[in-house]
Amino acid sequence: MAYSSFWGELYSATVSSLLCTLVEWKKPMGTIIKINFDGAYNRQRDRSASCIVARDAEREVLVLKSENHEGVPSTFAAEAIVSHRAV
Repeated sequence: MAYSSFWGELYSATVSSLLCTLVEWKKPMGTIIKINFDGAYNRQRDRSASCIVARDAEREVLVLKSENHEGVPSTFAAEAIVSHRAV
């Protein structure tokens, strides 16, 4: 499977889960910056992908970062990677 196919699978899975659990974004108060992050994991390939977005109260994107990770042994490790990157 090509790496782009991997991203396609992750995107499809993410879109499906988002449609099932759509939650309205709530803006932070004052000068607080809100950081959202999530990860996806492919067990067969030991790969994960992560995305981090930081927004201000006006919904302006201050930071947007996505990464691919190889050699990830578990879903726990995938979530630990994205959590660490967000911090």
